[in-house]
Amino acid sequence: MSKLKCSVPECQYNTDVVCDAPMILVNHSGARTSSESEETQCDAFLLFDRLSLET
Repeated sequence: MSKLKCSVPECQYNTDVVCDAPMILVNHSGARTSSESEETQCDAFLLFDRLSLET
């Protein structure tokens, strides 16, 4: 798989600015059709739970 850059530090799949998700799913972000990257979103996002690492 190609390496995908991820700039979302809160995502559990972000490992050193590279997405490690097993599958990437990109959808429209509130738009019916997209013509710019701002109109899309990554649906593979999973919130990184820092508290589970501290216990």
